Amino acid sequence: MHGNASEWVWDWYPAGAPYYDVTQTNNPTGPAVGSSRVVRGGNWTNLSRSIRSASRILAKSDERGNSIGFRLAKTM
Repeated sequence: MHGNASEWVWDWYPAGAPYYDVTQTNNPTGPAVGSSRVVRGGNWTNLSRSIRSASRILAKSDERGNSIGFRLAKTM
């Protein structure tokens, strides 16, 4: 799964302080509101150190590219 496309997820990316450094370490969800979404994992354009599920960057909701995708999921 790692290295193909980064995953655009539902979580908001925190503004300002390094949120992920001071919050829970097991499946952090980010703040309740924000202006940018989280993109997780790495893709084929990243350095090898970024190709991991814990890697998080921000993306504006209207941002597009050939290295960001999303995963459909359904609660069963």
